Amino acid sequence: MLVRESVQFYGKELALETGQLARQANAAVLAIYGDTRVLVSVTHQENKRNLDYFPLRVDYEERFYAAGKIPGGFFKREGRPSDVATLSARMIDRPIRPLFPDGYNDEVQIVATILSVEPDCNPGILGILGASAALMISEVPFAGPVAGVRIGLEDGRLAVNPEATSQEENGVEITVVGTKKTVTMVEGQMKELSEEELVEAADLAHRAIQEMLALQEKFVDRIQPRKVEFTPVIEDAVLRELVQSVVCPRFPSMHGFSTKRELNDFVASLREQAIETAITEELSAEERTKLERRVSSLVDGFYGEYMRQGILERGERIDGRRPDDVRQISCQVGTLPRAHGSAVFTRGETQSLGVVTLGASRSDEQIIDQMMKEGRKRFMVHYNFPPFSVGEVSPLRGPSRRSIGHGYLAEGALRSVVPDEEDFPYTIRIVSEILESNGSSSMASVCSGSLAMMDAGVPTKKAIAGIAMGMVEDPISKKRVILTDITGDEDHYGDMDFKVAGTYDGVTAFQLDVKVGGISKETIREVLSKAKRARLIILDEMTRAIPAPREHLSSFAPSLVTINIPVEKIGAVIGPGGKMIRKIIEETGATIDIDDDGRVTLAGVDSEAVAAAQERIEDLTSELEVGTVIATKVTRVVDFGAFVELKNGSEGLVHVSHLASGYVDNVRDIVKPGDEITVEVIGEDKMGRPDLKRVEGEGESSGQERAETSTKGRQRGKPAKPENKIRVGAVIEGTVANTTDYGAFVELGSDITGLIHISELSDNYVKRVEDVVKMGDRVTVEVLKIDERGRYKLRRIIPAEEKEKNDTKELDFEDRW
Repeated sequence: MLVRESVQFYGKELALETGQLARQANAAVLAIYGDTRVLVSVTHQENKRNLDYFPLRVDYEERFYAAGKIPGGFFKREGRPSDVATLSARMIDRPIRPLFPDGYNDEVQIVATILSVEPDCNPGILGILGASAALMISEVPFAGPVAGVRIGLEDGRLAVNPEATSQEENGVEITVVGTKKTVTMVEGQMKELSEEELVEAADLAHRAIQEMLALQEKFVDRIQPRKVEFTPVIEDAVLRELVQSVVCPRFPSMHGFSTKRELNDFVASLREQAIETAITEELSAEERTKLERRVSSLVDGFYGEYMRQGILERGERIDGRRPDDVRQISCQVGTLPRAHGSAVFTRGETQSLGVVTLGASRSDEQIIDQMMKEGRKRFMVHYNFPPFSVGEVSPLRGPSRRSIGHGYLAEGALRSVVPDEEDFPYTIRIVSEILESNGSSSMASVCSGSLAMMDAGVPTKKAIAGIAMGMVEDPISKKRVILTDITGDEDHYGDMDFKVAGTYDGVTAFQLDVKVGGISKETIREVLSKAKRARLIILDEMTRAIPAPREHLSSFAPSLVTINIPVEKIGAVIGPGGKMIRKIIEETGATIDIDDDGRVTLAGVDSEAVAAAQERIEDLTSELEVGTVIATKVTRVVDFGAFVELKNGSEGLVHVSHLASGYVDNVRDIVKPGDEITVEVIGEDKMGRPDLKRVEGEGESSGQERAETSTKGRQRGKPAKPENKIRVGAVIEGTVANTTDYGAFVELGSDITGLIHISELSDNYVKRVEDVVKMGDRVTVEVLKIDERGRYKLRRIIPAEEKEKNDTKELDFEDRW
């Protein structure tokens, strides 16, 4: 039977359905918001592996069809979970895990499958709602419901579930999850919000969450689910007293240990002593194993109780610090000589090596091919957590969910100070290698990453530091103590993990997980205030190590230059089939990326290669202005002139009439291929091609000798400049007096003759002059130019009937001449 409940939530329908899909699961809920559909199933089974922990598994399954897309890659199907899917699964897991009863260890699996997605209706938030509702109607014991919303900025004000584009533009993305009474989880990244603004965001979100919780309550009331009764295992009182008598009297001596290893070894020795005391020879191997687990669990429990009691009653921590104390901090920069930037940040026994690598080409960017997003990413933070950082032995595998989450948190914290691409076009990758870990390695990664970027010369706007806060709460009296800079054990046995990162001026990222019922607005305000104090202490130490980004990049960093060229010139740089750009890359050694808007990024291992490529591209795209004089080389000769190399990689024609001061009978008498000549730009034709004229001068002796030979006996003195009776722009009728390979001479009057160049005879390609005009034909012409010697350059006016027959097909460059 289909059961459905809905409510209007910030302008869209929010609904929960069950009874129609996935009916063999213990519970399945279709969560609906706008056009987004998320199917969340819950299944559970008895724990047959005798695990001593709660085996909860949360999977977040992206389906590209939900966004109307086909996955990329060879197989064209969804592969391993993306980082977004992993982060979304963690977002569901973290707020619901503390709401299962202590001691419950049945295997529970939650699968959230994204069936349809609308960009403004986030499926991750809907996954939290669906998981809570599915658990509420399942047999599994669960102290819900919970729900979450996103907070962003709209029109400069905090808003619930803002549009996706608004979140990206304003740089504020906060997720808040809570129960009816309090907030249980917060996560976000932003551009320097104040602590009070964060409190306001949490309060705004919690009020909105109430509507989602009310929807779940109505939904559950209609179903009336049957819950499996769970009775916690009652520990053997005799065994408990025995273990307590062995280990508790020795706990006070732990305060003398200065390192995590010493403390762990001491607790391990207590555990072995308690096991030896409790185990008798009559036990079988199976019973012995079970008893060892129970004793170990009791020792850990007594250790946690002792730690918490010391904090609550005496304000004393195991390592001797007071609640607000920050451990000793050390900062070193430039530790790796070949890296583009590096830093080691150490806080107590947590140490992160931050390494920055600068990429200069488009291939260095990360390609984004996600269910809801495509594009490229130029700033990345990756977090590695090897087993030696905690003194353990385990196989090295790919990044875990925790590592992906910590890297994402550090990336979000640092992103706000990364310079814009227009100011610093490099791709930036930061890798945090955790070398030691005893509390908040993700916040250490923020510090080392900030230091490494400054060491690399990245013009970051400000330094960023991070700190992890904790809390211990007495379950009866509700007395709470806030802890600054928590260790691993304080995180494990405490009731809160609150990470806060930011600059001197504001918070850029934070993450809150609460293991108790939640925390109030007043507690959030207190934690943020103490976190700010600690953050400023750390920032002071970081500033002493490196007060500002280095002025110059590492000598090992690639050289990178960005220029802009006219969009219409992109084809000239690329060349036919990419011939020109490949030639530049091969000859200079630089890499070249060209965007559709004309932005060209040049990169290379050294500045000389980049400068050479830049010069080549600027030559290719520069305009040849009238009067420009160029030293060039003849590439080939034809009957009507000589082709020469131009700076932009193309060829230009020096017409036969502009090769020498006198009459030229044969072009080859003046120049030949390979000759170096000087030319001047004297104009351009109607197709935008430069008109060139040979400048006769020094260094052209061979050409000059040929010119003299060619004109000897033909020049009987310099012709007198005729009186200018016809002006430029005049349209008159004349008679074709003669034709040549390069054009037709037209009589305009009794003593005036002009030349129609072959390129001016028609709008189409003309192979032979005689195909258009013959001697004696009457033609209408326009006077285009009269040179200094009184020669007339003409253009034929094409009759209307001829225009109708013209074929407008595109011609090759050479044929147009």
